[in-house]
Amino acid sequence: MAMLRFDLEIDSDVHPELHRMLSSMSAGAGRAERLRQLAAMGVVWEHLRKLAPSATAPARVQAAPVEPAPPSPAPVPQRIPPADPSTIPVLHDVVAGPAPPPPPPAPALAPRGGRLQRMKRQGLFGSE
Repeated sequence: MAMLRFDLEIDSDVHPELHRMLSSMSAGAGRAERLRQLAAMGVVWEHLRKLAPSATAPARVQAAPVEPAPPSPAPVPQRIPPADPSTIPVLHDVVAGPAPPPPPPAPALAPRGGRLQRMKRQGLFGSE
């Protein structure tokens, strides 16, 4: 059985994420198996990339050119024709009969001693 052995150096300054991920793997058989799986995925990815370069690249769709819509004309304000003054109802045309009598005058209120008057009597205003 043919076997390949790798000895790689991954600089943490150049590839910090890859270095952090690989160094976090536990040592032993589990680490070797995980590296084999990652290598197999890389081989498959590289093979697909060589076969169909457009399969791995994001699809670029060209949009059809869009012609700008012609500007819409501004709305024309509609004028309302003036009304004939003889057809406009007036209050005396609507109310039928004589005008009602005016209301009786309100009774005079008796003077009350309000708050201001009480304050004045107590001498709270300084002008007096």
